[in-house]
Amino acid sequence: KRMKKISAIILCICLLTSSAVSAVFAQDENIPNGAYLLQYLKIMNFADTENYWSESITRAEFSQAVYNIAKSADKAKSGNAYYTDIKENEPLFEAVGFLAETGILTVSDDRKFNPDSLVTYDEAVKMLVTLAGHTPYAMSKGAYPTGYIMTAQNLKITSGLTLGGNLDRAAAATLIYNTLSVKMYDVDFIKNDAVNYTFSDTETVLERYFDIYAVEGVVTKQNMTDVSSENGDVPGVIAIDGYEYTDKTENQNLLGYEVKAYIQKNVTGRESVVFAEVSEQCKTLEIDADDLIDVSINKITYTDKNGNETGSDTTPDTNETTTETDSTLGDNDGDGNVKESDTDNTESDSDNADSGE
Repeated sequence: KRMKKISAIILCICLLTSSAVSAVFAQDENIPNGAYLLQYLKIMNFADTENYWSESITRAEFSQAVYNIAKSADKAKSGNAYYTDIKENEPLFEAVGFLAETGILTVSDDRKFNPDSLVTYDEAVKMLVTLAGHTPYAMSKGAYPTGYIMTAQNLKITSGLTLGGNLDRAAAATLIYNTLSVKMYDVDFIKNDAVNYTFSDTETVLERYFDIYAVEGVVTKQNMTDVSSENGDVPGVIAIDGYEYTDKTENQNLLGYEVKAYIQKNVTGRESVVFAEVSEQCKTLEIDADDLIDVSINKITYTDKNGNETGSDTTPDTNETTTETDSTLGDNDGDGNVKESDTDNTESDSDNADSGE
């Protein structure tokens, strides 16, 4: 009887108490949290240069990023010339015209936009609070800038940032990324010139403008690997906490990880995961099968590179998933190399994987 060779075992320990996430496509600490999502959504692009994220961001660049969110609205075009220093044939004309028309930008008395000036923290916060519809609340708390800053703090738009001054690109990206999770504040009705607003319990900025919502959980299936069954041979499917979606992440290394997944709404069929961020509290431990000694609910015991017996402990506040593969986690080259994955770490013969069935 041929014994199946298991060359690696991957342990992913994901702390449930952490909400911090990082993009799955890079681990560069210089790239701010959420930057890859903003790139995917075409809100912000970025250059791979040494000082890119520490450079200050201009009013033109930040306004274009905000417009890249809002332009999915039905009337996201304006032919009105609100600013005398932005000509109709300039790429920025449509963006600043729409933002001014919707109150996201404030038009000064001299009607100068000053596109090359650096955007300030106060200006950026005001634009994003307005984008999310929370202007009435901000005005009730002291208007610009105090009321908007207070509102942004309450909405956690400014989480992780220091107040005041000009913005660098990293801070700008953080503000915008945080805003995507803010729940919208809408006009409910107008009666006798009195405006009644309603706070959305469900719809975030991300849902309103992109028809995308976020879920968090552990990836229990991806493509041809399923941690709960031997019958996971379903290409193009990803499951998070057992709930299945079409997989459009273009990343085959998510199995067993706790992720924040972004789901594209689809009223006629299965919804799709279009982007995923792995919790930065997930840590991966790779052990050769020959070095594996014991696996239990709370501990994996193995022989380290120095020949000493050691262990990796888990706690009641962690998710633990072990996966066995022929080489590495996932099937990056599409050759069906993923043999088997399970949660009880038992070995068994599996001819189906080798035959491609």
